Amino acid sequence: MIEKNDDFWFVYFGTKGISGLYTHRINEALRSAGIRYKSFVSYGYPFEDSVRIFFPYSDIYNINNVLVRKVIRFVELILAYAYIVILVIVQRPKCINVSVISGTYIEVIFIYSLRAFSNVKILITTHDVVPFAENEEGESKIRDIMEKAYSSADYLLCHNEFSTNILINEFFIRPEKILIHKFPLMDCSIIYDTGIAEKIFDFAFIGHLRKNKGLDILFDAWKEFSNSVPNASIYIGGKPSTTIIENAYEVPSGPGVTVKLGYLSDEELFNVLNSARNIILPYRYGTNSGILSHGLAAGCNIIYSKIDSFSALDYLDMSGAFYPVNAKGLEEKLREFYDGGLFVFDAFDYNRQFDKEVAEVYSYLLTATMNF
Repeated sequence: MIEKNDDFWFVYFGTKGISGLYTHRINEALRSAGIRYKSFVSYGYPFEDSVRIFFPYSDIYNINNVLVRKVIRFVELILAYAYIVILVIVQRPKCINVSVISGTYIEVIFIYSLRAFSNVKILITTHDVVPFAENEEGESKIRDIMEKAYSSADYLLCHNEFSTNILINEFFIRPEKILIHKFPLMDCSIIYDTGIAEKIFDFAFIGHLRKNKGLDILFDAWKEFSNSVPNASIYIGGKPSTTIIENAYEVPSGPGVTVKLGYLSDEELFNVLNSARNIILPYRYGTNSGILSHGLAAGCNIIYSKIDSFSALDYLDMSGAFYPVNAKGLEEKLREFYDGGLFVFDAFDYNRQFDKEVAEVYSYLLTATMNF
């Protein structure tokens, strides 16, 4: 039920399946703090604590034709945003949190519409301050979208200091407009329960296979490492980008290598997380990582490149970082963790701190909009 004068509304269409764990954890923290909220999510959202509004057809039914599916989702997105604008005008929430992730101007138009037809305060969550693009043209377009969106917001929300610095130094956002709380711990076992899993993979690399994720670093490091440690095993899975084709990367092969170059279902991803001892994140660049969050929640050790975005995360122990960020640096870390390296992570304390930070951010916003 959509009640008038809710304190906060959250609008995030990227909530299908395990991606919905992000919104679910924030909802839990808000409920614990006694803050009134309403979250608008996709029809593929797996929990009952939000309003399903995005993709009522394409999230439910299989559409094999890629072009037809894109057109349908585009229309569904426009209709959902238009409906939310009407609801904002009628119901008058104090503040609306919008996640800008589509890489199109639809969300900019949505934000402009909110500004034109209502007095609601607008908070934008910057999941990746500049979402990844396959080429320079795409990156330029996305940066333009983000600049327009960010300049129209009353506040911006980040999940780490690295993102905050990008907003200040590259988008010239005033520091007082920026709020921050931790990225939620996304525990897939809330949705899938396969019992106690056997750790059959020593290492795993999963996710969209892009250049910025250090594919060449991983592949070159594994080639050298596996020559001297032939019994080691690794799972590599994810949808390939044009990076693999254009750069002619040689994907590892051999008796200890399991590869799936294609989309991983949520259940497949969960099973890999529960079957791997160590998750490898050899990224060259990044701001937030859902795989990192899922891996920590699954009890995996995390091996990661020593880059600014990861170094800004105070909950990551430096024992998992490799430097220099190249194949040699990663190979040495693989040897260390194969021989029993251990990353210690306190999930209970992390969740407690997350709830505290979420409550502080939205309590502050509540005070800021009290007389609004």
